[in-house]
Amino acid sequence: MTEHIVLLALGPTWYQCPRRNLLPKSPECEVWGINTIYRNYAGLDKLFMMHDVRTEILLNDYNFINTVNSEGFPVYTAGNYDALKNNVVFPIEEVISEFQVGFFMNSLTYMIAYAIMQNPKRISFFGIDMRPDSQYEWHVNEKGCIEFWCGVAVSRKIKLEIPKESYVLRRAMTGSFYGFHPRKGPDGLVYMVPVCDRRKYGRYKLTPIDDEGNELADPVIVTPKSLVGEVDQNTCVYVGKVGN
Repeated sequence: MTEHIVLLALGPTWYQCPRRNLLPKSPECEVWGINTIYRNYAGLDKLFMMHDVRTEILLNDYNFINTVNSEGFPVYTAGNYDALKNNVVFPIEEVISEFQVGFFMNSLTYMIAYAIMQNPKRISFFGIDMRPDSQYEWHVNEKGCIEFWCGVAVSRKIKLEIPKESYVLRRAMTGSFYGFHPRKGPDGLVYMVPVCDRRKYGRYKLTPIDDEGNELADPVIVTPKSLVGEVDQNTCVYVGKVGN
């Protein structure tokens, strides 16, 4: 029985994943990777490539077939590819039958669902970050889909381990406890500036904060242009205007 499944993607927190030789061997622990993460991480137990493999070859790795064949791990895909020595067609019908729902907005959601079916005690996420500055992850409902499957895992008493830098099961602007955390505006820092203070050539004072609203450093002075595009709206809060 596999007690621990590590899901490894290409987001910034992938580097926090322990090296394979520091983790228990399969089947006690397995590391499942996505797409070309095999180029960054040695020792995968499974690779998932749920989009067209030909696209991967064309855009990312001309040697994809030879590389993954030499690695020896099974490669889960949405279709059958004879050139892949250890190709496994993802058991989509099994997964839908198990959960009675079909909601898969990216490759990671297939991986999470399939991991849940192995009934491990815990699932760890690395590189699954769903950052608000990543257009596809945040705005095309991928984050919500991943969090749906997280809910399924929790309902089955599976422990989830998610790096603190990830935005999975977290919200940058409102916090994770609606009504118990100061609300931040959804339209960037300029939203937090009172209308009477919004001036085209004004300057504004911002204080960097952490997720709990605690001040991290002395206030900084910025311009309206910075408010719109150059200051991280998730790590600062408006505290007052400067001058006229």
